[in-house]
Amino acid sequence: MSFPFFSLPEAHPVSLSEIFRRAALPFALFTGVLAGLLICSWYLLLPMFTRVEVGGSVLDLASLLTYRAQLQAELATAEEARAASLLPMRDASYETLKDRKRRAPSILGIRETLRSIARGITEQPDAVHLSRFALLPDGKTLQLSGDVRFVGPRSMTILAQFIDALENSPLVAAVSLPRFVREEDPVTGPHSPFSVNITLK
Repeated sequence: MSFPFFSLPEAHPVSLSEIFRRAALPFALFTGVLAGLLICSWYLLLPMFTRVEVGGSVLDLASLLTYRAQLQAELATAEEARAASLLPMRDASYETLKDRKRRAPSILGIRETLRSIARGITEQPDAVHLSRFALLPDGKTLQLSGDVRFVGPRSMTILAQFIDALENSPLVAAVSLPRFVREEDPVTGPHSPFSVNITLK
């Protein structure tokens, strides 16, 4: 069966170069429009969405990156200062205090030495009674108070022996002289109170 009024066009093969030639103009238009839209969005739309208000100032992306780097540097400095305050072993003043403490005499050792001297003065237990030890801030002066008791009228003599023993101690550089008095007490009887300043070596 044939159709004399209808005929198909004759097919011709199309070369690859012809395909590229026909597609070049639409592709160039698409690329140009897309590039134009991207450029416009980069300069017009993107800044509208990337600007942030910080501390009353509106910052763009580049300014935000700079501000972030500045904040990180300040944070690192603050953390170092905090670590230095929390870990005083790194502080020079802390080392100075430790060295001063090591060189300072031990108040417990000094107290035991003075009590040993007091016990060696007489056979009477607690004849030289030491009631107060106070090391002054200079670390060299010790305030010592007490009294001589339970030895009757010999209290001032025992006190003088105790002062001599202190002056002869290798721990002591000088001792201030106390008031040599004898007082009556209803509990301890005759006793000689004293208060001296001891300069340590």
